[in-house]
Amino acid sequence: MNNYFRFEKKENDFPFYNDVPDAVAGWKWLVMLLFPFLGLLFLIMVYIPGLSSYMNELVSGIVLLLSGLLGLKLTVGKNWRLLFRKIHWRDIQLVIGYVLAAVLIASIIGGIVELVAGPLTDNPLTTKYGDKNALREYFMLRFQEIFQLFGEEFLAVLPFLAILHFMTVKLNVNRKTVIIIAWITSSIIFGLLHLSTYNWNIIQCIFVIGGSRLLLTLSYIQTKNIWVSYFVHYFYDMLVFTVAFLS
Repeated sequence: MNNYFRFEKKENDFPFYNDVPDAVAGWKWLVMLLFPFLGLLFLIMVYIPGLSSYMNELVSGIVLLLSGLLGLKLTVGKNWRLLFRKIHWRDIQLVIGYVLAAVLIASIIGGIVELVAGPLTDNPLTTKYGDKNALREYFMLRFQEIFQLFGEEFLAVLPFLAILHFMTVKLNVNRKTVIIIAWITSSIIFGLLHLSTYNWNIIQCIFVIGGSRLLLTLSYIQTKNIWVSYFVHYFYDMLVFTVAFLS
């Protein structure tokens, strides 16, 4: 257990990265990563004529989620369930703690970035109280995010596991070192995937979005449970958008 960090739950390890329970070939890792990225491209680039803007967002979020699940099913079969573990009371406490920590870290980093690089770009889905139909739009977007943010977890957790696999199996790097490298690298990648959302503000995407993602992924590292990182992600976004809505 010397290769485990003290805060990790040690009854389980990350799946797939070290060929447990089964070896995952390199091409399967590519497929596993490809499907959620195709779902992201659908979210960013596809607009279905005849549907409202909201329905396009909703459909795209569902496609993103299903793409990630399909990629897992095609590559690891029934073992896709290893990403999902039971939720316990302790996990609920962790979710609350991580949400508050993520908000704090994002606020600090955001403040520093604003001082150094200028104003941050608002998320285009932000609604303000008092705007026409604002309350209805607020709740509609929170519903849409149930699917989209779940899909986004595959864009963070799967690259994390892929980097773990490559550096563990191919390069034989120490587990703790690999986790740190994969944690930081996958968080930066996740931030960069939001470039189109934040008007290509690369500094904001790397440091603010990527910085908050560090806390989200850390919750997965601790619990090995994508449910936990998903709930942290969802309630973190809800809190941020609620503050923006009421401000």
